[in-house]
Amino acid sequence: MELRTKDKMTKQVISKREVDFTKETTSKIKLTNELESKSIKTNEEITKTENTTTEILQNNNTNKTKEIVSKSKTNKNKSLEDEEIYNKSDKEINIHKNHRQRLKTQFLDNGLTALTDIQKLELLLFFSIPQKDTNPIAHKLLSRFGSIKEILSAEPSRLMEVNGIKENSVTLIKLVNSMLSYISMPNMQDSISSVIDAKEFCSKLYSGVDVEQFYVICLTKSNKIKNIKLIKSGSSDEVNVQIRTITEFALESKCNRIIISHNHPNGYADMSDEDCSFTYSLICSCLLNSIDIIDHIIVGTDRSVSLASMRVLQKLKERAVNTIQLPKDKVMQLSNQSKEYIIDEE
Repeated sequence: MELRTKDKMTKQVISKREVDFTKETTSKIKLTNELESKSIKTNEEITKTENTTTEILQNNNTNKTKEIVSKSKTNKNKSLEDEEIYNKSDKEINIHKNHRQRLKTQFLDNGLTALTDIQKLELLLFFSIPQKDTNPIAHKLLSRFGSIKEILSAEPSRLMEVNGIKENSVTLIKLVNSMLSYISMPNMQDSISSVIDAKEFCSKLYSGVDVEQFYVICLTKSNKIKNIKLIKSGSSDEVNVQIRTITEFALESKCNRIIISHNHPNGYADMSDEDCSFTYSLICSCLLNSIDIIDHIIVGTDRSVSLASMRVLQKLKERAVNTIQLPKDKVMQLSNQSKEYIIDEE
């Protein structure tokens, strides 16, 4: 009985161990399978990550390559544009240069009459504006003043209001105008011994002038022209002159006999009240400095008048002498000087 019982117990123990072993084995197998499954999944994730990284790098490289190519194209296009601008600028310079030469040649070969007013102004401005197209500036000048004559006689301040006109151009324009006036002046060797001579001489001073101007002519004792000066240019209907300027000019010229003259470019030569008043004030200033005004010639569009021949000048002198109480000997001296000038017109 004891043997059977022991045998039975042994079998039970063995059976239990087999069952435990089987369970343990099954558990290990399951664990191994799980580990293998996780390993496979991890490998897939790693592979996927590697593929994503590769794709990102490829995209970055592609974009960078595209950017480099695009930048290269931009630089090339910019280079081509710069070259085109340079060539265009160079071409324009050559065109302007050739235009200047053509205009100069045309003038030298055919004279001033072969040029239009715009071309005349262009040619003049070449010498004050050396490296710029003067055609637009010439158009602005002509549009503003209407004619070359008006441009030449315009005040410097008005010329400077035109865009593109600077000091050099103003100086050149006024120089040309002054030179034209100078060469049109009567011969300085002429004598002015009468009203007729004075009228003829003064009429030439205002040839082509359309603004009021005031001149002083200094004479020697023998009535030779010693000096002449344009004191002031004004507008079309007035000119403001300082008496002191006239007196100082006569003194600087060491002259004690003068003829004064002004013009009325837009009217008759009749003496105005302002003309009479100004002449009287000037006579007073000149008498105090031993200067005798022997005539005042007014040149109009129709004729010329002499205040000496009208006897107006003599009356103004008598009034001035009484006003400033000039010594009799000085009055006689000035009176004798005036006798050398013939006031009667024949």
